[in-house]
Amino acid sequence: MTQLKVLHTHHYHLTAAQCNAQSELAPSQLIQQIIEVATEHADILGVGFKDLQRHGNLWVLSRVAFEMKRFPRLLEDYSLTTWIEAATSPNETSRFAAEAAKFSDTRAQYG
Repeated sequence: MTQLKVLHTHHYHLTAAQCNAQSELAPSQLIQQIIEVATEHADILGVGFKDLQRHGNLWVLSRVAFEMKRFPRLLEDYSLTTWIEAATSPNETSRFAAEAAKFSDTRAQYG
């Protein structure tokens, strides 16, 4: 039996193209990266788009909320880690963390 990968981490290096006018990670870029990490994790867990499509299902991002201690700054390395907090039907909640000094709490809900 295959063991599920409970945590999934993706490492990033903040480039100028991803920054806002304050030389910090733009919130829109953060949301894009959250979706990217969640998609990678779903694929690993066997519940990615292609897996669900075979059964006529899909998942979509329905809600995101985050509280920031601070945003990563230009040329900083940081990482996003995701895990499933609760698997309920029809909604599933994933949580994300990124180096405690930078992110306080991020929650994404898929349903």
